Amino acid sequence: MIASELRRVCGNADCERLTAARWPEKVRVLVEPASCDSCGGSSQRRAARLLTEALHQAGINRLLFLSGTPPQHTTLRDLLGGDTLSCA
Repeated sequence: MIASELRRVCGNADCERLTAARWPEKVRVLVEPASCDSCGGSSQRRAARLLTEALHQAGINRLLFLSGTPPQHTTLRDLLGGDTLSCA
């Protein structure tokens, strides 16, 4: 299927860098933010992906939340859940 050969990216430079690093072999297609493979139109999702990338580059694969409310923890776990970062 042709869609599997495309990486959909909004105009954000961070999203471009993140998708290019993740799928360098795929052809870049500019889309509306809601359809972006990196952020899906969410600045929180983009920030979570940037955080995950920075932690991995530093050799860190676990993240411990020391403060915040249970709903905030759930939101962070949801944002980071698709990545290979262990959250506690």
